[in-house]
Amino acid sequence: MSDNVKTPIFRASFAFLFEVSKLSGKYEVRMLFKKDEDLSVLKAAAKACVLKRYGTMASVPGNFRNPFRDQGEIKDKEGKLRTGHTPGALFITCRTDTRPGVIGPDDIHTSLEPHEFYSGCWAIATVRPGCYPKAGTTGVQPGVSFYLQNVQKIKDDDPLGSRTRPEDDFEPVVSPDNAESTEEESSPDNAGDMFG
Repeated sequence: MSDNVKTPIFRASFAFLFEVSKLSGKYEVRMLFKKDEDLSVLKAAAKACVLKRYGTMASVPGNFRNPFRDQGEIKDKEGKLRTGHTPGALFITCRTDTRPGVIGPDDIHTSLEPHEFYSGCWAIATVRPGCYPKAGTTGVQPGVSFYLQNVQKIKDDDPLGSRTRPEDDFEPVVSPDNAESTEEESSPDNAGDMFG
């Protein structure tokens, strides 16, 4: 029986699904949920995982890391809230050592190309809860995380980040057919004008 859980719809941020993140060395995505999103299924899965490891919630260490975090915590280098993040709304970061499957909303049998999934689009995913570190490991802060399995893109939206879209930077260039050059042709008579 699979322990996978399907997430509610989320907006993808820091999406590294086709190549590993240089920071973590893993495939990953930050899942930004809407402020009023029902996360009860994910929270129940996380709690079940914790109870399986510790037996009771009272036995959970005080420094245990919660995977659900407030989007308001995420700031840029200038201390400003990152684009697309909403204070009071929650997010989780999901990682995996193995490249996840990534499909589109219509054709579930064909993988998306890397340029089709980006930070800013909306998606759902299957994840699997797991406690860390492994039993008997010391010196590592304990917690529960969701490990990324597969992702389905749902719809497009404005990209997140500082890079602009090419359609916002440029306008169409219209070249009239059979345009006549207005430049003066070079000849011995105007050579002096050419060179000043």
